[in-house]
Amino acid sequence: EMLRSLVGSEMCIRDSGMTISCNGQYIEARYTYVTAGYTLSGKDMLGDDYSYLMAVECPKDKEAKEYFVVKTVNNKDFVNAFEKAYDGLTLDKKGLDKQVQVVSVSSDGYVSKMQVGNMVMTGSTFAKILGLNSPNYKIEYMDSGVKITTTGVGDGFGVSVYTAQNMAESGATYEDILKTCLLYTSPSPRDS
Repeated sequence: EMLRSLVGSEMCIRDSGMTISCNGQYIEARYTYVTAGYTLSGKDMLGDDYSYLMAVECPKDKEAKEYFVVKTVNNKDFVNAFEKAYDGLTLDKKGLDKQVQVVSVSSDGYVSKMQVGNMVMTGSTFAKILGLNSPNYKIEYMDSGVKITTTGVGDGFGVSVYTAQNMAESGATYEDILKTCLLYTSPSPRDS
């Protein structure tokens, strides 16, 4: 329902001929369903072209039922998922802790780079292959499988749908929500 509400407001903006820009440039309007407590800084993580994506505290997101999810994947399914995704990758079901490692993680806990066997991938790719909610995760290796704890739903950039929904329920307009979540952006009539 949160997504439907946000999509509905986006459609309303789109249908009314509105655009969203920052410093005269159209933006890539990004959103995440539930943050890990903050949205991520686009400038810090993606570069200057995304400086309008500010780090914003989203404390209500911690109340979302999807905020914290634990998933266990048995060793066989883990190996099969990555061997299916990458031709030529060979993993042994035993000793995954020596074959899989986090290469880099942001200060906010989002994994930016993973190594699985001889393949290096983004944290988002790793999450997608395993059907995880977010690239903000911690991995625990067990004899029978891998336990992965994710925080948030989505990549952490842009407007938090959960926060936007809470703001809207408290009377905020879409302009209020955008100004809270996106730096120097303004909805304006589209040029004909």
